[in-house]
Amino acid sequence: MKHMSALTNEKKVLVLAITLMDLLVYLSMFSIPPLIGDIIKQFSVNYTTVSSLMYLMFLPQIIFSIYASKLIAKYNAVKVTLFGASLLTIGNLTVALGANINFLLLQVGRLIVGIGVSFAFIATLSLVSTYFRPEEQGKPMGMVTLTYALAIITAFNGLGGIALLTDYVVSLWVMFGFSVTATAIFYWLSSMFPEAYTVAKEFTLLDGLKNSQMLLVTILWLFFNMGVGAYLTWIKIYLIYVKSVALTIADLLSSLFMIFGFFRPLAGALSDRVNRRKIFITWSTLGFTVGVTLLYFFDGIFLVLDIIIIGISALFIAPTIFTLPGEIMKEDADIGYGMLNTGANIGYVIGPFVTGVIFDTFGLVDGFFAIALFYFLTFIVSLFIKVR
Repeated sequence: MKHMSALTNEKKVLVLAITLMDLLVYLSMFSIPPLIGDIIKQFSVNYTTVSSLMYLMFLPQIIFSIYASKLIAKYNAVKVTLFGASLLTIGNLTVALGANINFLLLQVGRLIVGIGVSFAFIATLSLVSTYFRPEEQGKPMGMVTLTYALAIITAFNGLGGIALLTDYVVSLWVMFGFSVTATAIFYWLSSMFPEAYTVAKEFTLLDGLKNSQMLLVTILWLFFNMGVGAYLTWIKIYLIYVKSVALTIADLLSSLFMIFGFFRPLAGALSDRVNRRKIFITWSTLGFTVGVTLLYFFDGIFLVLDIIIIGISALFIAPTIFTLPGEIMKEDADIGYGMLNTGANIGYVIGPFVTGVIFDTFGLVDGFFAIALFYFLTFIVSLFIKVR
């Protein structure tokens, strides 16, 4: 095996491949929220029904993510990544076809996308842990964090912009085209990967339930992602119909809070330097609670500033949260990562669905106050976490 502190050219290729695959994963996940308004109009469905396009995508991740590690341990992370990417391609094709046929096929496509995400996402994390030595993992993990922000900005401004200029179905076919391209490029780059640093281990999430602090962090992450899932799903609808924001800038404002995501590696380094994880988590969740609550009361430049506050709050929590499995679980950190991923997926299932029901029953304003409540619950749980 190669033992080098600096990244070799082979490992740089691997970082590029991981980044490309994570971009496919996140774009596939969030390709629908910018297009929800068009889908509602075409199929004449209510908010509760259209929310199924999000929770049907996250639901299989709760189940299949648990088995991803088994396949990775048996076949290796590269093969499982390609398997997940192939499912993403099939799912995005089915979604594009469904937009021209019927809503049920759209739902089936999103379900397939969710299964693909289950394997591709866990496998790319395993690529980092098995191909990079611990002291080398900062750069690839930083790219994973940056890719999340890039994908959301691209989804709202790229896919949303295409839908505005042409038709939302064109955006879905572009998504399918990107799936084919990204999968092909990853397959080509995989022939240049270096020798693995270690072998992936199989684990069960049930082992993590015995650790009360990791369980508490997982509950916090569940509540937080209830808020994130609901916010990303409905923010464009809210801005257009409640805040009367023009279609031409609704996508930009919807993704504005993710602009700060490009600074997350710096935020992670700052939390290391300050050495106080809990402060960053608590203040971030409080910032989300206040920011989302105030959305109803502001317009114009103050609305933009409020969304920026939400963005600044988002800056610190993710890189801080993902340091906790290593601190709490030590050598069993992979179990902690699996728990966080499962908690996030459960939150993503519940959040958009619950707010969709509230939208249909009480209205959009009450639905966004419910999202603020999700973040408030996250803040409350953060007060009981015993980390430095």
